[in-house]
Amino acid sequence: MQDHEKQDLPDETHDIGGNRFHNTPLGWTSRIMNTNNGRALGLEAAEIVTFEHGSAETLNASLAAAYGAGDPWFGYYRAPTEVMGKYDRTEVRFAELDLAVNAANMAEDRPDPQASAYPPGKVLTVATRDFVDREPEIAALMSKLHCNTDEMSALLAWKEAHNATNEEAAVHFLQNNPEQWADWLNDEARGRLVKLLQ
Repeated sequence: MQDHEKQDLPDETHDIGGNRFHNTPLGWTSRIMNTNNGRALGLEAAEIVTFEHGSAETLNASLAAAYGAGDPWFGYYRAPTEVMGKYDRTEVRFAELDLAVNAANMAEDRPDPQASAYPPGKVLTVATRDFVDREPEIAALMSKLHCNTDEMSALLAWKEAHNATNEEAAVHFLQNNPEQWADWLNDEARGRLVKLLQ
C-alpha cells in the first residue's frame, strides 16, 4: 500500500474519485467518524460529495468497478478484510491520530468536529479460560501467533479467490510464510510441521 500525506495530493483534490467520497453504510461506526472527519476537513467546501452507501455490497461493488476500470476511488474501508487484500491502494494521511478526537468523532452530529486519523485495526488471538486450562500447550502456541492487517487481508482475499475452507487457507499460509511462523513453535514441532507440509 502506498502512503501519501494530505499535502502530497494535487491541488485539484475535488477531482479525486469523481468528486465523491465513498462513505461506509449506515450501522458502521466508521460512517459517523468519516462524516465528522469530512466536516472537519471541509470536503463539502471542496465540492467533494459524501456518498452514503446503503450496504457493504454496494461499497464493495463501487471499489471493484473503479479498480477494474482503472479509475480513482476515494473512500474508507476497514481492515483486515478480503476487500483490502484484493486491491492496491494509497492511504491518504489527512491528520495525526488523536485518540480523544477519534473517540469524540464517534458521536453523530458532533458540533465542531476535528480531524483525526483512525487507529490501526488489530488482529487478536482470543481463547477462553477453560480452553487455556484444558489445552495449555496449544494456548501457549496461540499466544505467539501474530500477523498484521495487510497480511490477514491478503490471506482473506486468497481464501475468497480460491473458494477455500479455513483449513485450506491455514495450509496456504503455512506453506507460504515459514519465516513468519517458525518462531511460534519449538524445534520438534517445527520439524514435524515442515515434514507435514512437504
